[in-house]
Amino acid sequence: NVSTGNDSISNTTAVESIVNGKTTKKDISQLFGEPTGVEKRSNGVVVWTYINQSVKSSLFSSKGAVRELSVTFDSRGVVTDHSYSNQKIN
Repeated sequence: NVSTGNDSISNTTAVESIVNGKTTKKDISQLFGEPTGVEKRSNGVVVWTYINQSVKSSLFSSKGAVRELSVTFDSRGVVTDHSYSNQKIN
């Protein structure tokens, strides 16, 4: 069983607690820690990306998931948009 990236985004309850227009950078940082990637746009908008991959291998197969959380903040540090994906690997 191997996991890489940020395990905290596998907590869907925490992901579901994100509220556009209300949740702040500080809140996201406390929930998920440091992002895997940061994109700063010219208009002051910042996008944080979190990625987690987990794989369970046996002698004959591998199963797992790739999770990605993307959070967009306005220039004041408030969430304006977020998306979460959980892709199964078989």
